[in-house]
Amino acid sequence: MATEAETVSKAISEKYVSAKPTDLNRVAANFLGGSVYYVEFKKPGIDPNDAFCYVFVTKTGSVETYDDGENLVMAMKAKLDARRNLLQRLNEFSLAEMIGAVIALVVTGAFVFLSLSQGALNQDFVGIFSLIAGYYFGKNIGSGT
Repeated sequence: MATEAETVSKAISEKYVSAKPTDLNRVAANFLGGSVYYVEFKKPGIDPNDAFCYVFVTKTGSVETYDDGENLVMAMKAKLDARRNLLQRLNEFSLAEMIGAVIALVVTGAFVFLSLSQGALNQDFVGIFSLIAGYYFGKNIGSGT
């Protein structure tokens, strides 16, 4: 079985044809079920300042390469986000945001229930629903979430 270093060297050679790794540094071990490496390599036609990448090797031996640190960070963030459960995600919201969400959901549920059961709705209720839903959902769109 190949070592991680050999696996990383092979991945670099496959992604960057005719590239030869010159410096291989493990940045993080046992991180999200694998290791992260910073690799510098030589390849004809590539500026030496641009001849580097990051490689993530899982414990199963699969390899992911990233051309820059930003892509690596985004990929690791996505892996971390996928591991969070519902309670951890809910803890990110403040009490005011949770109360607003509950109010918006209750009013929306009431609106749907009344629409299905009565057919025609009281215009006062439609105005209240529009105000609450517009405020809550409009506020979330404006904040980027």
